[in-house]
Amino acid sequence: MKRIRWFAAALALASLPALAPAQDDPKALFNARYAELTQAMQAKDVAAVAKVVTADYLMTDIRGDTHDAAGLVTLFERLSGGSAGGTQRKSEVLSTTFTGASAAVQNKVETHSTRVGPDGAPHQMALIVVSDDSWTLIDGTWRMKSSVQKDLTIMRDGEEFLHQAN
Repeated sequence: MKRIRWFAAALALASLPALAPAQDDPKALFNARYAELTQAMQAKDVAAVAKVVTADYLMTDIRGDTHDAAGLVTLFERLSGGSAGGTQRKSEVLSTTFTGASAAVQNKVETHSTRVGPDGAPHQMALIVVSDDSWTLIDGTWRMKSSVQKDLTIMRDGEEFLHQAN
């Protein structure tokens, strides 16, 4: 009887090797996946975005509206449009929690740009979004299943212009 229990335990452990490397440095792993997603969105490449997200991916924005992978590219285009001096974007994984082949990741994205305001003057703008993202391991690759924006701050010339949290 003990042999069967040991065999069952060994079999269960043997099925986990794909998860171990991801947990060695989860922030680096997911930072790389977010960078890949950003590059795909900057290139307006929906097919490349689809390699990072699942087929049923949904992003829920701060207002509660949902967007699929193609909608994500459209949103990114809108955010990047109208910039007077280029847009800089950085992503930072704040935390990760693994449950089997799933991961909960809290991520912060900062987008900085210079935009001409209604007054005709250029303004330094920053959009800071914190989201709770769900990732799933599919065929050895982590893919984002969902993203829910939890906190959004817009800064103008270093001062808070708008803040909303859910």
